[in-house]
Amino acid sequence: MRTTLVTAACAAALVACSRREPAPADLSGPLVGETHAVRLGALPDDAAIVFTSMRWRDDPHRFVNWELYARDLAGAHVARLTFDGQSHQHAAVAPDHRHVATNRMPKEPWNDLELWVLDLAAQTETRFVPTFASAGNGGVDWGPDGWLYFAARPTKHASFDIFRARLDGSAIEQLTRSPEDDYDVGVSEDGTRIAWVRVQGRTPFFRKTEIWVANADGSSPVRVYDGGPKYGRNGGFPLGGYDPEFSPDGHSVVFSHVNEGFDNFGMGAQDLWIGAADGSGSHPVHPPTGALRMIPDWEYDLLLFTEFSQFDQYVGLATMRPDGSDVRRLDTGLRDPWDGGRHGKFVPPLDPAWPHSP
Repeated sequence: MRTTLVTAACAAALVACSRREPAPADLSGPLVGETHAVRLGALPDDAAIVFTSMRWRDDPHRFVNWELYARDLAGAHVARLTFDGQSHQHAAVAPDHRHVATNRMPKEPWNDLELWVLDLAAQTETRFVPTFASAGNGGVDWGPDGWLYFAARPTKHASFDIFRARLDGSAIEQLTRSPEDDYDVGVSEDGTRIAWVRVQGRTPFFRKTEIWVANADGSSPVRVYDGGPKYGRNGGFPLGGYDPEFSPDGHSVVFSHVNEGFDNFGMGAQDLWIGAADGSGSHPVHPPTGALRMIPDWEYDLLLFTEFSQFDQYVGLATMRPDGSDVRRLDTGLRDPWDGGRHGKFVPPLDPAWPHSP
């Protein structure tokens, strides 16, 4: 009993000590690197979702890098966007349907991520914050005024914070300064607010993740979800919430919530939850299914998410209504379950005038 109390006290002290605000990041380095010519596919006119997949592989039993794809909701038109042999994690199509931000790493297995902006019309790619140790972790998102939002750490020993950079390379800003790690940033449709995940606790098995919301410049932060009463881990994830995205009206955020009772492929299980953006409460979207439902997005009256279900061997994209009804799996009839789409994000409506002045 004494050992347990001492361990808990030490862990609590570690969390308390970690709350000192760090110095601002050094942003004096180059914002953009060189631009390279690259082969890129065309975004279909009816593209509704951008996602990553291994479906390009010749051998269905070989684990390969994830390339970017786009598709309509029905799956009638699926187009491959990248052919670079890099492993892409997340992507966001800009409202002009020309620029695509993506975080990627040169090869599997996991290592530090790089942030790139692809120009589908010019057939070029440009690396953003090339001197950062890692950038784009947990996803990327565009604002209506041309800001690109992402998580990053400038140096190996720094914590992850939220940043934003102009598409034209003219400015970069640090939006959070936390001793804890901040990831998984999303932007409201009107560009006025951001949501992200904050990791509490520094030891691998004494962590949980919280959901936060703030103004687009990082001011007036509000904790939407505290991660629950426990610290710990299930499968590949600390307990808590992940990947928040705003509702179309900006009043709510959808996020995934770790469920300790199940496991899928050694990665655990998660359910979808919705929280009020003002921090007044959160609730599950659906009863627990035992599956890993993660990386949600919200457009119109539809939630998009990635589902891993070991019980019926499904790996791919799915949709449901915000009330939990009308669940539809989008990646059926593929050669192999692991060819399914992952990390999907809705393609915004075409706006040729983007970006707009703030």
